Amino acid sequence: FYVVRFVMADFSLSNDQMMLSSSCIGLSNGYHWLKPLQDDMYPPIHALCSDEYMVLDVHHDANLQSYFESFDSYHYALSGADHQTSVNWQQWFLPSAQYGADEDYGQFLLSPDCAVCDGANDELQQFSGNTAYYMTGTMFGCLTTHKAERDCSWDWDSYQCKYCTMEVSDADLGYHVFYNTDDEFTQWADRARTASHDEEWWYEQVGLCGVYPRPANTAEIARNREQCFGFDNQYNPSLGNDGRYCVCYKPPAPAESSAASQMSPIDSAQFFEFQTQFADERQQHKQASSAQKNARNDKVKVVELFQSDFLHGTYRITQPGTYRVMEDIVFDFNAGDVEHPNDNMAEWWWPKAAQRDGYLGADSSRDEYFMGFFAGVTIEADDVVLDLNGHELAMSRAFYYQQRFFACIALKSVAFNLNQGPGIFGAHPVFANNAVIRDGVVGLSSHHGIHGHNNNGVLIENVHVRDFETHGIELSAFNDVTLKNVEIGPSSTVAYLTGEYAFARFTLRRLERIQHDENAMKKNEDIFPFTFANREEAQQSVRSVQDIIDRLRSLMNEAFRYVVLSDLQDESLISDEAKQLFINEDGLSYGAVMYGLFLNLHFANVFQIHPSLQHSHNAVIENVAIHGLVHKTREYLRLDELGVTPYANPYNAALDAQSVLGAEVLSTYDYFSMPWDSVQYVGDALTDAHIVLDMYSNDWNEKGLSVIGAQFSAWAQGLHQWSTDDPQLHPYLGCNNDRMTHTAKGVMGVRIDGVEDIVFDSLRIYDLHEQSPLGSTLCGPYWDGNMQGFFGTGHFLQNSPYLLGYTGNMVHGIFSDFTTFRMQGECSMRNLRSDTGLVNAIGLYTSSDVEIADDAVLRIEKLAAGTALSQVDTTGLSPPYQPAVAKPFHIVSEFTKFENVFYSMVRIADTATVQWSCLSGRDGSENDLDGGAYSNVQNTNCE
Repeated sequence: FYVVRFVMADFSLSNDQMMLSSSCIGLSNGYHWLKPLQDDMYPPIHALCSDEYMVLDVHHDANLQSYFESFDSYHYALSGADHQTSVNWQQWFLPSAQYGADEDYGQFLLSPDCAVCDGANDELQQFSGNTAYYMTGTMFGCLTTHKAERDCSWDWDSYQCKYCTMEVSDADLGYHVFYNTDDEFTQWADRARTASHDEEWWYEQVGLCGVYPRPANTAEIARNREQCFGFDNQYNPSLGNDGRYCVCYKPPAPAESSAASQMSPIDSAQFFEFQTQFADERQQHKQASSAQKNARNDKVKVVELFQSDFLHGTYRITQPGTYRVMEDIVFDFNAGDVEHPNDNMAEWWWPKAAQRDGYLGADSSRDEYFMGFFAGVTIEADDVVLDLNGHELAMSRAFYYQQRFFACIALKSVAFNLNQGPGIFGAHPVFANNAVIRDGVVGLSSHHGIHGHNNNGVLIENVHVRDFETHGIELSAFNDVTLKNVEIGPSSTVAYLTGEYAFARFTLRRLERIQHDENAMKKNEDIFPFTFANREEAQQSVRSVQDIIDRLRSLMNEAFRYVVLSDLQDESLISDEAKQLFINEDGLSYGAVMYGLFLNLHFANVFQIHPSLQHSHNAVIENVAIHGLVHKTREYLRLDELGVTPYANPYNAALDAQSVLGAEVLSTYDYFSMPWDSVQYVGDALTDAHIVLDMYSNDWNEKGLSVIGAQFSAWAQGLHQWSTDDPQLHPYLGCNNDRMTHTAKGVMGVRIDGVEDIVFDSLRIYDLHEQSPLGSTLCGPYWDGNMQGFFGTGHFLQNSPYLLGYTGNMVHGIFSDFTTFRMQGECSMRNLRSDTGLVNAIGLYTSSDVEIADDAVLRIEKLAAGTALSQVDTTGLSPPYQPAVAKPFHIVSEFTKFENVFYSMVRIADTATVQWSCLSGRDGSENDLDGGAYSNVQNTNCE
């Protein structure tokens, strides 16, 4: 309980009112009650005074938030301004904003420990008495002058900013990381200072950081969304909220000598209430911390789970204990009407606004559940056992189609880690440690079976994971995991709705929210009516956003009924338009890649392979079988804005070039012959909706990561025409993408990216099949060059030596880089097949060190590459075609990148047995394993 200090209380206005100081000017160092603004709407705050500065510490007194123009959370211990308000610190903090930017608004200092305001520390106060914390653009959704390098992101625990130089490279990253406390900081800062404005970033750049010192009145603020996406320095005011990284403020000296000019009135009784509330909150915080500590020490509880626990949303495990499933569970959250499944988006198969207390972000445009229920069960506590007890967890068919990003079990509280994924997925993630999942089946899922991140100590045993669409099990940024007696596969065969359907679900709800938003400033009703170019008369005029909503909803409902109610049998339920847009006829997974088991480093796998040196450590994979993975990559073409980025929808997925330009145009022209000065917009109900959302909404959050803009929208209406007179005046066709614009990779039984010390004991991988057709040649020849300049051709993130040419038709039993692993016991890989591409049983790419242990047995048989190309003369095919070769071992034994050399090797114990047979490839079979018998391929008795 804090001692209440009444300052100059003799300035009474009446018996029931008193005066509080509005600042720390004239006050001693220590805690005081202050009221910085006089209006009754502003509460008194209990604040620390240091050298006449007020320490702005919302962790100490949350009422301080009332003195900011807006207040949002962006990281687990960081808050800031709503980035749409476009303010700097001087404008964000209301006591300074009252003075105006051209007046003396006072002074700002940094206080990293929230304990002292040290204006004499020139190294800390980089802009003297005008220094405040900001977050860099990538953290709140704006694009910066340069790519935010992954390992240049600030330190998770200390919040210390990292800096990078492109002049030298750490390993294969292409940049070198350092801190401003390192001796080399001055060297790189000096070189940046003497470089031109366009080149300074090469020598020194700050990465993603939430506490970057900038002037309190900086003009480097995105004043509109166009500036936000304009590839320039963009910052947003920030403030620590856990007792670190505070900012100090001292207003200008009062013009009048009277002490009363520094005072703010407050009702005495009201002030007493605030004092009591403050003391109560401090006590409650102490009690909550103590209760949390005691809970960890309590006897482990057992909670029985029934279907009734899963009716209305994700079951969130937030306390230690054993959670025992008592019957088969079908996830069908907030189930709706299957006859009209998308007529009530806000209520059916979607988190309701009324559920926001339990599901943050429900029916909004940011935070954990803004893109729906992302998991059936989340484990958000340490020391949890999820006992499936012989039962199965699975999505219903209806929910499977309505929620297209999902994990049956998530070992975390968020869909994506902070600052990853297409949006802000919560600011306070919780990751499970010492978690056990055992004894049952993890069934139908539209994405992952089990998904973990940043977990220490995970055991998955006696579990069968099946019917997943993209990943059986993915674990990233982990330490010490064990999979024992686990079966993974077969994969889902009921993926009858395309990725477009998922985008339509998200887009339809965004349009509805914008339409019903009472804030007229957030939407542009005056864009209506308008017409899209090249449309039949019946579809020409768009009178209101309701026209877009109605058309999209109708087609979605047709597709859903066709799949769910008739199992694709009753053609009368669906129009050709809905079928073409939303139906995946064969039901096979069609994304960039399918993984049985993915062991990953710290960052999501949607970036270049090996984007980080932040590796995972220690995995034991014992008696695991991965089988029945059948996949058919569906390649999408994108449209690049030269040197900028692909034209994209709100979810950072490129607009489909075929939908935009029409199939007829793409069957006639290619990368080199496209008549950009005459092509017209064709579009469909979904691209129409994305364009209208971009035109209609002024809400940055609802627009998400959309990159469309006025020029593209004008072209879609026939009001603008691209030109071939200048390379900057038209788009470029880009290939090797899936619907989310991820790089295509085919099928992988096991993928390992940046994991040290793995043991595979009795691993079996069999029956993997990639059915992708040959890659498109419409984007011209491409192989492994740098395509990050967004000039089309291949994928801008594919990188050598991993992804060469078209890569959606590859099959790997194991695909590894930057890893060490040992194989022991009886391991086997058999029946790995690709219709049009290569097959590698074990692909050892950059820096892979493999040991086949004493007495281990490794058998590889029946690898078949290019089985559908028997009538194709592949010698006449040029890039992006990659030869369909079958290899038991593909080894990149030596690779040089950024002047660093990386080696891969296989060490086989004398008592180990390694055998392979029955290898066939349309372009031959090879083997990179050196030495004696291991160089021979045996192809006998291969029926």
